[in-house]
Amino acid sequence: MSARVIPGLRRPTAILLLLAMVVAGLLATPAEAALPGGERIGDDEAPTAASIDIAQRGVADGAATRVVLGRNDVFPDNLAGSAAAGVDGVLLLVDPAPAGLDEAVATELVRLLGAPSEEECADADVVLLGGESALGTELADDLIDAGWCIDRLAGPSRVETAIDIPLDVVGDGPARPSSSPVTTTLPTLQLPAPGPLRPARPSSSRRPTPSTRPSARCWPPATTRGTR
Repeated sequence: MSARVIPGLRRPTAILLLLAMVVAGLLATPAEAALPGGERIGDDEAPTAASIDIAQRGVADGAATRVVLGRNDVFPDNLAGSAAAGVDGVLLLVDPAPAGLDEAVATELVRLLGAPSEEECADADVVLLGGESALGTELADDLIDAGWCIDRLAGPSRVETAIDIPLDVVGDGPARPSSSPVTTTLPTLQLPAPGPLRPARPSSSRRPTPSTRPSARCWPPATTRGTR
């Protein structure tokens, strides 16, 4: 993306101004969002263990609102599904179907969400990404048996799954305006009361005749010269 240069500034000045804006943005970053310098998180060859390590470094005990589970062997569902976790949720990677609930994942769910509630499900605690061919019924059954309220975001293919995820996060969007025609009431124009009509001027076909039309030779009338 090319930087826009303010008209009238020379190139070195514009570069310095751009660098100053970048430095100001870095200084404005909250301290909570910055990772410790020189420390690597999720440094594990096993994707499930790496995702648990990232969750433990970034989310306090009981601070998550829900956990999203995605398969750990391919990335498309997880790439689109990270938004389903939200700012207060966590994405964990699990073994694909036909695997059930891993013990380490089960322990991390309790740490993130607290113990499962015995009340009737009002909202999902755990969301599965993909259909039963991605995360099987074995995993869903294990989660239900553990007391979790679950939901599944899935479509016939990865494309439909990616479309279903934003619909779950933001819904259908703002209501569209009605398509019914708009009725506009125009103000009533007040016209003055009609007055008496002026009689038309009678037309005349009479044209000046040579006898009635003054002659250019005798206009104005010539004066009589006096005689001596």
